[in-house]
Formats: sequence, C-alpha cells, structure tokens
Amino acid sequence: MAKFKRMNYDVQAGNVDARSIYVSKVNCDITIKDLSDHFQSCGDILKIRIICKIFDNKNFDNNVVGYAFVEFKEESDVERALALDGSILKDEYRIMVRRKFSNVRTIYVSNLHDDITKDELSDHFQSHGDINNITINDGKDGGKYAFICFATKAMAEDALKANKSCLGGRQIHVSRRFPSGNSIKILNISELTSPADLRRHFKKCGKTKQVSICDGRSSRYAIMDFIKPFSVQKALRKDNTILKKTRDLIQVLEFSSV
Repeated sequence: MAKFKRMNYDVQAGNVDARSIYVSKVNCDITIKDLSDHFQSCGDILKIRIICKIFDNKNFDNNVVGYAFVEFKEESDVERALALDGSILKDEYRIMVRRKFSNVRTIYVSNLHDDITKDELSDHFQSHGDINNITINDGKDGGKYAFICFATKAMAEDALKANKSCLGGRQIHVSRRFPSGNSIKILNISELTSPADLRRHFKKCGKTKQVSICDGRSSRYAIMDFIKPFSVQKALRKDNTILKKTRDLIQVLEFSSV
C-alpha cells in the first residue's frame, strides 16, 4: 500500500500555486492517505491540506463542507491531476479538481443561493477590484459557496467589507479562508486521521468553525478553530489523550495564528 512521500529537497516557494490543485466535494472523513493514494499516479506530492468548515454544530453531519489542496513537485504533475476531475474518491465521492488560486488574494463567500452565477458574484464584488478567478461549489445541504481570487491582496481585504451584504435575497458571509484565534494545534496524528475523527474527539470542548489537517515535507499536524475562547482551555486538557480510531497519542497546543 503506497505511503505519502516526504520529499527531502528544496522547492522554490514562489511557484507553489502553479504546482498545486484545489479539490472540492471532499467529505470530512477523508484522510491524508486517501488523497495521497488517489493522486500518487500524477507525480511526487510535497504537501496535502484538508479543510473541513462547519456551519452548524447542532447536527454533526450536516452543514459541513470539505475541500483540500495538494502540492506537487512539478507543474506538469498538475496537468495529470486535473484529468482526475470528476473521478471517484474511495469508491464513494465524486470530486472536483481545479487549479489552486492564491491564498492572500482570495476570499471565501458562503450562504449563496442555489442558482448563483459567476456573473452575479462578479457584479457584486467588482467595486472592490479586479477579479482573477471565481469558483462556485455546492454546499452539502443545498445552497452554494464560492472562492473569489482578486488581482491584489489589498483588493481582497477591501472585499471583506461585503460581509453581511445582500445578494439574491440572502445575507452573504465573506471571510478569509483560514481560521484565526480560538485555535489549537494538534500534533502526533497519523495519515489515517480525518477531520471528522478530530471533531468527535473534541466534541465536548465546544462548537467548532473549522478543522484542517496538513501533511507537509517536515511534519503532520491539525488546526482546530473554535467559536468560543473557553473551548480552547477545555481542548488543552485533551493533551496526551488517545484518538479512538487510530490510537494516536496526540499533543495539544494553543495556537494563535495560521
């Protein structure tokens, strides 16, 4: 059974986006190993990051959106990976594969209506600056969410002002893609650990906004972002506890930034 490869050579950071793909419609029980196995034929993988966004903590399985980023060694590997758009992951999930867009110039827009179009989003956000790319995705329980990449970081920051604005009869939510504050970092997790496993382990600590797992060239770790600050203190008590499925003895640290 193939394992995730940790590469020992240096790769220039400047072309990371050109060597990376964005994978959507990823279920939150997917693991690093699942994605590594799925894309291993495309080329050497340097890094995988799985993100699970939680919109409703009342129902564990509903209103959860998962996606991932996979970084390859070569830009040519991306072309092979794009051919896997619409392929079936784990014989169960039909995934969407696209080129990755820049982190610092991208905003996340949620609570969009079912029939939202790129033209509508472009018209709504054009006053904030030039838009390079718009990707629209299906929410798990209806509705849509989108990533909008601007030409500059300043334009993306200005677009955050559109949070809670009205589009198509709905109040939309606009934010950065990564969590900040009220977060913990979880170490000593295996490639078989999924965001859903971590949510279950820390469920009693409080409501969560996002769980992400990152497997890179030097380490594997997870970041869990809570809604309330007191949840972090509860989660820290889970230090040196064992995950039920993988039997990992995890280390839990407070984490202030991503």
